Amino acid sequence: MSHREEFSFVFNGITVCFVKMYKDCWICSLPWLTAEKLRRSVSDLAKLSVKELELTTRASNVLIAEDVTTFYELIRYSEDDLIKIPNCGKVTAREIKEAVEKMGLQLRT
Repeated sequence: MSHREEFSFVFNGITVCFVKMYKDCWICSLPWLTAEKLRRSVSDLAKLSVKELELTTRASNVLIAEDVTTFYELIRYSEDDLIKIPNCGKVTAREIKEAVEKMGLQLRT
């Protein structure tokens, strides 16, 4: 049995969960209209740069070193994942988490 990839995030108060079924096939179990609305929102969000977060130099450098450049890439991390990145301690991870929450999103749980 292969390892099942999945991730979730909270967007506008709705927890969105995706499960990878095949190589490039992700499944979302929301009703069609909700999923379509979120897909458009997430698509727009994916284009936003993490520079929009206005982080400190240390936090920005942590994300640059990890090659995280968009919100879509960032929300796939949990706070614990961030702490595991070199030079990212609890304070820096908390700063990133709070900045993401100010944008109406949450890191992966």
